[in-house]
Amino acid sequence: MIADQTPAPSAAALATAAFAQRRAVAGLFASQLVGGVGLGIGIAVGVLFAARLVGPSQAGLAGSAMVVGSAVLAPVVAALMRDRGRRVGLAAGYLVGAVGAALLTTTAATGWVVLLYPAMFCFGAATTSNFQARFAAVDLADRAGRGRALSTVVWATTVGAVAGPAISAAVDSLFQGWHAAAMAGPFVLSGLTFLTAAVIVLVVLRPDPLLLARELGLAGEGPAVGVRAALRTLRTRPPARLGLLAVVTGHLVMVSLMSMTPVHLDHGSLGVVGLVMSTHLAGMFGLSPVIGWLGDRFGRRPLLAAGAAGLLTACLLAAAVPHNPALLTVALGLLGLSWSATLIGGSTLLTESLPAEVRPAAQGLTDLLMGLAGAAGTALAGLVLAQAGYPTLALSCAAAVVVLTTTAIVQTR
Repeated sequence: MIADQTPAPSAAALATAAFAQRRAVAGLFASQLVGGVGLGIGIAVGVLFAARLVGPSQAGLAGSAMVVGSAVLAPVVAALMRDRGRRVGLAAGYLVGAVGAALLTTTAATGWVVLLYPAMFCFGAATTSNFQARFAAVDLADRAGRGRALSTVVWATTVGAVAGPAISAAVDSLFQGWHAAAMAGPFVLSGLTFLTAAVIVLVVLRPDPLLLARELGLAGEGPAVGVRAALRTLRTRPPARLGLLAVVTGHLVMVSLMSMTPVHLDHGSLGVVGLVMSTHLAGMFGLSPVIGWLGDRFGRRPLLAAGAAGLLTACLLAAAVPHNPALLTVALGLLGLSWSATLIGGSTLLTESLPAEVRPAAQGLTDLLMGLAGAAGTALAGLVLAQAGYPTLALSCAAAVVVLTTTAIVQTR
């Protein structure tokens, strides 16, 4: 593991950082808690809504639009954070996500397909902020506690992300009782949660953790660099490359299978879809603190190996029991848990393997590549599901785990 070369900070700087770190984690925790509701609704309802509007074969493209939005906006949000701090970047992503939710509400009310794809693209910006928040948790954290700080913020998404799909059917029924269009209600709720998350970030994240880290001399001596310089640095740091590849691989496999599961399960009951997806999201976020502790205790690489093994097992189980809702729920829960291991282990390894001035750009690049991989996977998954069925899709994801894990091992030796 490569440590950065930042000089040891003074005792006063460490005390200030410790106090600000607690405040930052509390603010991030609150914003993730609220924003997670919108995220969960988008994951469970977004592609299902698209499938009912334009058909299953095109639903993957609509899901890809959301993932592409998250990916393309990741470097933009990262650049805002690099230049103006975490507060501005995270709030901007949530606000654009709220615009996407408003457009989806309009699409549900009018049936205008032309709005679907830009709406999903903008909605993805909230996902960008949701993921980028994990990096804000380690700006002021000491090395021994980075995994736990990062995973605590990831875990905060649990309640909202699990509650979002679970309450989608009730919210939809409530709004239809007020003569709103089908599926408009969940998107209204998403927009409100994103606006609330933006306000929390702007108000509570003071002082800004990234700007304070620079002020206290905790963020390196050189100026923050852009994506090109970060890419050059990544090429020379095998542990950082391994972290990046782990995050991208885990996200590609998880999103490809997860995004089409609501379409596969759509038998006219939004409640059944919500239950399965809530379990999946609980796996994604529910044990994050434990996973972060395991990474701090036993190392990042063993955690990544366990994550890869879990992804493979989940894909094979999903292929074997596509029509058994109970066992498919287990498979989706394991899929989410394994994704969490690759995300937390890979993100922490990436962060601590790079000089501090390179981190914001490299983090944005990581989420860009993660999002693009997820977008490509979602688009292909829709076609595979329509042409060959869910078991073939699950087996294809299992094959991707093997190929990409082998590539990661070879490329990072």
